[in-house]
Amino acid sequence: MRLLIIGFLVIALGVAGVATYLIRAYVKPPAEEVVATKSIKVLIAKRDIRRGDTLSSGNLAWMDWPEPSLHEKYIAVESENQEKKRMDDFTGSIARQPFATGEPILADKTFKIKRSALMAGMLDPGMRAVALTVAADTSVSGFIYPGDRVDVMLTHDKVRKAIDKTEDSAEQDEEPDVPNQGPTEELIVLLFATETILRDVLVLAIDQAVENPEGKPLPSKTVTLAVTQKQAEILATARGMGKLSMSLRSLASPFNREDTELTSTTDVEVSPMMSNINELLANQEQMRLQAAKAEMEAEKLRMEEQARAERKSQRLKEKEDDQGSQKRKPVLDEKNGRAGKSQEGRRAQEEERSREKTARCREETGGKTGGKTGGACAGAEERHLRFSEAKPLKRKS
Repeated sequence: MRLLIIGFLVIALGVAGVATYLIRAYVKPPAEEVVATKSIKVLIAKRDIRRGDTLSSGNLAWMDWPEPSLHEKYIAVESENQEKKRMDDFTGSIARQPFATGEPILADKTFKIKRSALMAGMLDPGMRAVALTVAADTSVSGFIYPGDRVDVMLTHDKVRKAIDKTEDSAEQDEEPDVPNQGPTEELIVLLFATETILRDVLVLAIDQAVENPEGKPLPSKTVTLAVTQKQAEILATARGMGKLSMSLRSLASPFNREDTELTSTTDVEVSPMMSNINELLANQEQMRLQAAKAEMEAEKLRMEEQARAERKSQRLKEKEDDQGSQKRKPVLDEKNGRAGKSQEGRRAQEEERSREKTARCREETGGKTGGKTGGACAGAEERHLRFSEAKPLKRKS
């Protein structure tokens, strides 16, 4: 009995397996329902289009585009009857931005030329074009191309001038009666400063070139930038403050609009020698005091030398006066001596004549002293005695 039951179970299982196989083999699943998608044509670049190129049927084409991935800015048509009219609308337009092959054309990246307004058409609404004079050392040696983005830097000395002006005003407030003579010695720190005044600025053109298809360096004299009105005013003011230069931004690191911090660097940060301002100012003040002291000592030595020279000149003058007096004294003495000798000689001659006259008178009168003849001899003797008793003349000194 038990064997019979087992036999029935095996037969039942076999029948079930065969039935399942037959059902799967002969019964097909229902076909899946296919949903048809609508295809739309989009205007694309047939080949690479550079900035400033004119759009035409030679560089434009229509391409089928699935409707789910269609962007609202794409130029699209639903039928072939619309293709020619829509392409004619863009034929003759200028590419404001470059297009790669197969890239959809966007209306806001093209513009129509009106009265040869090429540069005005390349500007986005609300933007301004400003040209800067550059050189090789301020424009990355000519490796800045149209379409690149740059930062603009300003190098100036206004920090030092502002500090000097503040110090001069403070000195005048402390000593109002003393005229300001300015700093005796210019500080050697904070003489130059460089700061970034604009960031992520689009380069529109290099000189008169709006594209550089060959990718070669473009040594230039001017660079035209696309800036806002406020940025244009900043650049115009910066030109009069100092030297402008540009740094090229990397395409791999897009600009973060939320980062508005502008950096700056002074010569104190550049030079390790100038990093310690207090020490430098102390050394400078010490040097100024030493220079003032040396100047005072030099002035003192100069005045002493001048005094010695004046004293020496006075002594020489006095000596010359003494020598002149000594030379004149012997001449006077000689004149006075000759005059005295002359008077003594005349007196001696008078005395000799008087003596001879007296002797002759005595011989003629025989020694008489009375009478007429005696009176004559008495007068001669009297004159003789007067000459003999007369004192000799003194010489004038």
